[in-house]
Amino acid sequence: MRETLKYAMAVGITAAAMFAYMYETPPKKIAQEAVQAPNTATLEPGDVYALSREQRESNLSKLVDSLNSMGGQQYLTQEQAEYKANYGPEKERFQRINIEPWNVQQTQCFSAEESNDGTERCETTWKYPRHHYYSASTDELLELAYTDALAATIAAKRIAKQDTELAFKLRMHAAALSNKSGPIADAAYSLNAQFDPDSDPADSTYMFFALMNVAEKMGYQYRNEKYTPEYFSLDAEKLAEFTNLISRNLADLQSTVSGSTNLKELFDV
Repeated sequence: MRETLKYAMAVGITAAAMFAYMYETPPKKIAQEAVQAPNTATLEPGDVYALSREQRESNLSKLVDSLNSMGGQQYLTQEQAEYKANYGPEKERFQRINIEPWNVQQTQCFSAEESNDGTERCETTWKYPRHHYYSASTDELLELAYTDALAATIAAKRIAKQDTELAFKLRMHAAALSNKSGPIADAAYSLNAQFDPDSDPADSTYMFFALMNVAEKMGYQYRNEKYTPEYFSLDAEKLAEFTNLISRNLADLQSTVSGSTNLKELFDV
């Protein structure tokens, strides 16, 4: 493992300026809200046995339409939720920005009478077979990571708590190999960034938003309307410098590893 990590530490963006301030401990932080699409609840028919299945489904559909007409959170029927999870725009968006294969976790619960051991329990499984890389050792993944974005991504997840800098570099490397923005956003959220509007902006805050700028340029959608560079009083020129530094290094990395110039053209660097 030690020799593999020595190799892996050479992978990724090497500009010292990008990493010198990433892991500083901020004097004060506020909680960072997760940037996600709104939660979607799923309504299911109740135990109205006096009605036929068709009537229950019709009633549920009408209820969902009525609730959605009020605005705010939008509800789905079970059928709609399953379609969205497996075939809808969320799947398309996931595949557009992420390297890992799309999959859906399913939870099935058993009563004491149904379970093998006579106890109530729930099991969570994956809808589709998982890629064999998830069963590979971390050493094996790191040996593949230089030319394999999926191996780099899975390895980064595994070592994120033990070696934050290596995980960060592997994510950047995966983004350069794949032209996908998801690893850039993951790298941004892995930073020990300072989010305190009452203090002078830290370099880690600039780094976070610079990474998000690069991710957005590559197709990521940043939806947090409150926590913006303006909210934290970031200097626009300094943020642009950080963004350009990351863009140049990412494009150079892609050119070196794969010979592609896609990011050079995208970032115009």
